[in-house]
Amino acid sequence: MPIPQKASRIIWYVVGTAMIILTLVSGLFLFFKKSQQVPFAQKNLPHSALPQKEDVKKTNMIGYNPDAFSYYGMEKPLVDVVKLADPWKTLSGEKPKIDANGWPLEDAIILLWSGQQGMNGTYKLSFLGQAVVTIKWGNGRITNQTYNAATNSTTANLTCDDAGESNMQLEFKNTSGGIKNVKLIRPGYTETETFTTPYKTALSKASVLRFGFNNPVGNTEVNWSDRRLPTYFSQAVEADGKKDATAWEFAIQLSNELKKDAWIMIPAKATDDYVVQLAKLWKDGLDPTLNLYVEYSNEVWNPDALFSEHRDNHDAAVAEVSSGKSQLNYDGSTDEAVWGWRRVGKRIKEISDDFRSVFGDNLMGTRIRPILAAQEDTPIVGKEAITFIDTIYGSHHPVNYYLYGFGGAAYYNPDNDSDNLTLDTLFATLLTPKLIKSFQTDTDWAATFGLHHIAYEGGPTLDKTGHSEAVKKAAVKDPRMTTAMIAIHNAWTSNGGELLNYCCGNGDYQWGFTDNINNLDTPKFRVIDSLNQATPAPLTYGIVLPANLNAGRFNISSGTDTSSDSPVHLKSDINYWTAYTVRSDQTSTYQISLVYSSHQNSELNVLVDGNPLESVSIKDTSGADQTTIPLSLSLRTGIHSIRIHAIKGEFNIRSIQIKN
Repeated sequence: MPIPQKASRIIWYVVGTAMIILTLVSGLFLFFKKSQQVPFAQKNLPHSALPQKEDVKKTNMIGYNPDAFSYYGMEKPLVDVVKLADPWKTLSGEKPKIDANGWPLEDAIILLWSGQQGMNGTYKLSFLGQAVVTIKWGNGRITNQTYNAATNSTTANLTCDDAGESNMQLEFKNTSGGIKNVKLIRPGYTETETFTTPYKTALSKASVLRFGFNNPVGNTEVNWSDRRLPTYFSQAVEADGKKDATAWEFAIQLSNELKKDAWIMIPAKATDDYVVQLAKLWKDGLDPTLNLYVEYSNEVWNPDALFSEHRDNHDAAVAEVSSGKSQLNYDGSTDEAVWGWRRVGKRIKEISDDFRSVFGDNLMGTRIRPILAAQEDTPIVGKEAITFIDTIYGSHHPVNYYLYGFGGAAYYNPDNDSDNLTLDTLFATLLTPKLIKSFQTDTDWAATFGLHHIAYEGGPTLDKTGHSEAVKKAAVKDPRMTTAMIAIHNAWTSNGGELLNYCCGNGDYQWGFTDNINNLDTPKFRVIDSLNQATPAPLTYGIVLPANLNAGRFNISSGTDTSSDSPVHLKSDINYWTAYTVRSDQTSTYQISLVYSSHQNSELNVLVDGNPLESVSIKDTSGADQTTIPLSLSLRTGIHSIRIHAIKGEFNIRSIQIKN
């Protein structure tokens, strides 16, 4: 768990005539000489606002992506089937006249489910008004229909006879102006219950729930008044004819009932007022012992035609730059794709500010956890977003003031286009060097800015491509799927990954953890059960301290240079920095010094986990190597990052010496 704020502390030491501040920040002690210039990106930074990064995790962090609510979804999340229904239609199939909550003001039909398994049984039907109710599509019967004139209400039983795949569409005729408050309660439940037991059992296996149903792909919400209310007749995707989200209140209730942390996604076109109102809703409704992860939309980088979020963000970025008042092209970039990637960073920073205005400084980075989601296979997407925040806003606060976590997805797959897959080759090709490298790269970026490495989605993907489909279908039921997924999760953890949100819940062999929500004893769900009981795999990534780092062998940089054995050349006029991922296998105090050469007086910043350690003056050495005076830092057990940032002049760094 994060260090409580009351445990953080500032200790003042007087050494001779110089005053030094010793501050516990992000798992390390930072020393600052008061007499020196305030380091880059830390001016006037309130200590209470800094995140308190905890020690190595004691448990595996498992998240879960529930499916969107729909009449065809397999998770069967709600007790009231009507809340999952398709929009009402007239008897001739047109759009009917409806009231503010979507109830029909004339005779109408409603599709309750389609292609569902195991829907047999007797349901309790009730509504306000009077109608002749018949089954228009599906096998079953309406019985015991009774009308109460005093309350203007009707009750009946609906029995579905199909235990296998079934459909159900009802027709309401002779309504004399429509009906409202229609409910169809599943067998064995009452109206007082909201979520089904199998659904809650599946979700309770995770510690974090990423609520995609609150931001479906193509969400059109802009203003707070556009959101769907819990009183609307259905909470399914497109239940109102638009791709609006399920009411936020359902996510809050589900988190509270299950005592699980929540992960929400802000609609791509939502205004800041929308974000502030949403923050207030969660502040008032969420159990105060639970955490809230906040992401800007979903896969905004994704150019697929389904993802209107990508187009919306791109168009907004172009409009901002065209206005002549944007910083998205601060470096003169003319690449519209780059502008869009940077705008993702800009927008999550603004969303973080909005949540801070509601929750206050003390809860940001601890309970409220803004996430910058990147792309797994294209690191430049996340790089442009996070370096934009650092470059444009870093003079006020470090990146970890605005963000809690960073990372792409953690998907893995065999060659889904191969006609020659066998079960043996499928399982042998899931864990690859490329996959491990993607884990490490995201860890590098997260550590450099003092963030948690988190995957918004992940797991095996056996895409339907028309190739080797029988093998893929068999693989999800093979016990080797459990073994493979556990091995990959352990690789994720040992390479610095923390929370991994698995996708997806109930579905077919492409992504689903089960094809029957009543059966959670599947190879994939066994993975979660096993990981919940297991100790996380030990960290193996990062150069173990103490060490002498070859400065040319950086892990990541702000530029486009590749690492080499040559000294790294840093120039302040291009805002250049290099970063090195290291690991401390125990809490320890180290001394860090740099071997450098320069032909001019220069200056650099040494940053650790995104926070400044010290500004260092670089003397003109006429090209000869010199070593800086050692700086002290105390690191907790775990992965850390050392960043060298040129802030004046230019120079070479040959090595970084980190000693006990």
